[in-house]
Amino acid sequence: MDLILKYLRLLNPILANDSYKLSHADQTPSDTSFTYSHLTPRSVKYMKRLFPSMEDKVIVYGTQMTMEIIADRWQVAFFDRPWDVIEKETLETLNPMLGTTTHDLRRFKKLHTLGYLPLRVKSIPEGSWVNANIPMMIVSNTHPDYAWLVNFLEPSILNTIYKPMSVATLTLELARLRNKYWGMTMPSDEGKEYFLHEFSYRGQAGHESAAATTSSYLLYTKGTDTMSGVQYARQYYSASSDVAASIPAFEHSTATTGIQYYKGVVEDYKQLNGNTDELAEKLGVSLRAAAEGMKAVLKVLEQMEDESQKDKDLAAGETFNLARVLIDVYPTGLVAYVSDSYDYQRLVSIIAPALKEVILARDGKFVIRPDSGNPVHVVCGDPEGATEAERKGSIEVLADAFGTITNAKGYKQLPPQIGLVYGDGISYDRLGQILEGLAQKGFAAANVCIAMGAYVLAGSTRDSLGFAIKASHTVVN
Repeated sequence: MDLILKYLRLLNPILANDSYKLSHADQTPSDTSFTYSHLTPRSVKYMKRLFPSMEDKVIVYGTQMTMEIIADRWQVAFFDRPWDVIEKETLETLNPMLGTTTHDLRRFKKLHTLGYLPLRVKSIPEGSWVNANIPMMIVSNTHPDYAWLVNFLEPSILNTIYKPMSVATLTLELARLRNKYWGMTMPSDEGKEYFLHEFSYRGQAGHESAAATTSSYLLYTKGTDTMSGVQYARQYYSASSDVAASIPAFEHSTATTGIQYYKGVVEDYKQLNGNTDELAEKLGVSLRAAAEGMKAVLKVLEQMEDESQKDKDLAAGETFNLARVLIDVYPTGLVAYVSDSYDYQRLVSIIAPALKEVILARDGKFVIRPDSGNPVHVVCGDPEGATEAERKGSIEVLADAFGTITNAKGYKQLPPQIGLVYGDGISYDRLGQILEGLAQKGFAAANVCIAMGAYVLAGSTRDSLGFAIKASHTVVN
């Protein structure tokens, strides 16, 4: 089967539905000529369990996008295809399932002949922040023969719109929390639009869900790794080209490959009698990377005299690899490095400080990314931690090593060349705890970037805001 035809077959909008909808047209009087239905988020009680500070209000978002997606699906997978093909593939599914016959599809055949969806859609202006339990969108028919079509589309509308509207609403709460602490600890809004990031694509229920979710998230931030969300924002809302931004970032496989490759660097250095020029040639790095890398490696090893040889080799490999990355691969700009492959505390307490000169000499920012543990403890410190570094937390450890400036609000900021991003296990509560913990220690919110994942951004359901579409008016001639 041709791949395009296969895809169109799976998009068949008659089948993109609940089966009981097929019987509803016969259940109403045959002379029914008009249906007027409304989409309403009826309650915020479930979302409030995760966002207790939210008001009983909802952000209107996704109405235009939803109806355009549905209209496009009907156009390419229904109106633009021959009726006999649609009828055949529809009956292949529905006849064994429901006993559906050609006669039962007569309304769809007539709609196919009409050539368009005879609907009128009204919406509260998108971006509005309105009370829950108020209709956000109205759908009605414009042709008297298609009153049945309005509520036939109910499931498709609901499963397309609930996610963007829910995420827009909950992201407002994240942004309000961000704004509170940013305003408290930072003298200007510069950089605030990048404080909230998101890594939720892989945890979403498919490509379309991820794209719609991120387009909602981008109402309040410019940080995302979900490229399809940028597409949606531009396609359906004509967003500007700078609607979002991200940076190069390591995953564990790329970090550990470098660490393992360079873990024998000390032995290589010894065999070459400390000749960094020859070391650079052997390992395929620049002369500066070899020299700065070995200088940092030796500093690190001085602090690991009592450690095992295995740990020393891993530390040497990570240190040298980072020197290569910061000098040869990303000499300028931002780069994020996942830092917990082997020993996070060693990275933040020993390795990064050993590379201080390299980091501060860059025209850019080196962003450390812890990816395990309790986010609040990792960032702000754990009073019951086993080591001083764990008790202090990453921001204080980095401040001790790299110094800080005190901004006009009286809060400390790390140098612009070093920072931290956390995107694992973040929730609304933990976001607040991180920001409050930093503020209590005298640190500004700008010292970190917080990325949301699927726990927050993919966790909403239709029940989160109680979405429903109900007919409130019909006309029978």
